[in-house]
Amino acid sequence: MSSGPAEFEALVNSRKSIRVFSDAPLELELVDRLLSTASQAPSAHNRQPWRFAVLSDPDARDKLARSMGDKLRTDRLADGDDAADIEKDVERSWKRITGAPIAGWIFDRYQQQKRAFEKKQQKKPGPPSKIIQSPANENYNPAVNQILREMQDDD
Repeated sequence: MSSGPAEFEALVNSRKSIRVFSDAPLELELVDRLLSTASQAPSAHNRQPWRFAVLSDPDARDKLARSMGDKLRTDRLADGDDAADIEKDVERSWKRITGAPIAGWIFDRYQQQKRAFEKKQQKKPGPPSKIIQSPANENYNPAVNQILREMQDDD
């Protein structure tokens, strides 16, 4: 199989953001293979900072979708957004999460990396560097993380 610059460009240019999903069952073995492949992606300093959560149980997806909707609602109200627009977004998000046969999340290990980064900074002379928080880190939504931990404990 040839994999030169033209093939890479074609691959990147063919990427799409899918917003409508099938409700057809999805084999967990396939999901496992996809995540295993995705985990091989390059990362800064070869840290592979991600972890995955895959939810196939409808009740678990509903609980998580409601928690995420609550967080979205709270954040958007704090921003002064229109309540009707917010509720439309919360409902659309809930439908996406609960309507799929499997829902998945990717999290980074931000706090763990931040502590290691800060420890290194304490040893360096000069002004400190800055680490930027990604939106899907471990502290993004404590309620979501609590639900995911509970589900992991149930396994």
